[in-house]
This record gives sequence, C-alpha cells and structure tokens, in this order.
Amino acid sequence: MARDHFVYWDKERPTAEQVLFVCEDFMGAMGDVEQQEDRIFINLLGNYSSPIARIHPDLAVGARSDNRWIEVITDDDGLDVLTRMQDELTNVIALGLAQVFARVWKGRLEHSALAQALYAATALAVAELEYRQAIVEMSFVLKNISVESFDELKSAQDRLNRAKAGLREAGGEP
Repeated sequence: MARDHFVYWDKERPTAEQVLFVCEDFMGAMGDVEQQEDRIFINLLGNYSSPIARIHPDLAVGARSDNRWIEVITDDDGLDVLTRMQDELTNVIALGLAQVFARVWKGRLEHSALAQALYAATALAVAELEYRQAIVEMSFVLKNISVESFDELKSAQDRLNRAKAGLREAGGEP
C-alpha cells in the first residue's frame, strides 16, 4: 500500500523545473533523482531496514526489498510525494520532502488516511514501549532503594511521568 503526502497549492506553486531541483537538492548524495514522463523517481541508497524489526517484528513497516524509492507526481492542484511498501526511513524522508514543498510554497500538507493511521499506530507503539521501560526502571530503583538513591528515584519518577504523558498524547492509556 502507498503512503501519500499531498501538498495543495493556494496561489504560488513551483515550476516543474523547481520541483526537480528541490528533489535533487533535498536528496544530495543520498539517492539518484530521475525525471520520467509523469513523475520523478528518487532511488535511495541502501536496502530495507527497520529500527524495531528485531525487537517487535509485528510492528515493522514496509516490505523487505532491495530497493528504496520515492515518487513525486505533480498536477495542477499540487503534488503527491508517495512511497509504496517502503521502510520507515524511506517514509520519513518522503514526509520531510513533502514538508519542504509545503513550507516553501505555503501549501497545505495532507496525508492519506493510511499514512495517518500508520503514524498514529507507530506513535502509540513507541509510547507504550517507553512507558513499559519507565515502569521497569522504576521497579529496579524501588527494589534497590537506599537513602543515597533519592536522586535516582526522582529521575525514574520523572521519566515515568513523561512516558505516561507521551502515551496519553499518542491515544493510549497507562
């Protein structure tokens, strides 16, 4: 499934040449930018990777592939920066590219429903992991408490409170 980041123009919009230049300059040496008939293909260096696949394989994003790429498609109303079954790094790079277009040309950035749902699910999973880690840290401190460990207890409590707030912000419940 694709993740689309749509940028809609109000008044000012980039030319086709400016879109190509932004893609080339955004990527630098990280990938090859190729103009094709109706779109720009950005082929990124490296292969699929996932920062959480070994820890939580069920939360890993994208299909394992030897290629990483982003497509940029323009039309009269705006442009679509999209990825197709890509890993988290590629998806974040695509989002960053869309944000540049939206910021520079004062466009409105919208994400596909799938992208919004995946970002929310990822944020929730990360927040849950941070909360669990904070509970483990607090448990360890409490088991080994002494008069000298008040600072450690305060630090663990602060981390637990931040993790709770992050979990609530992501839509979860501690």
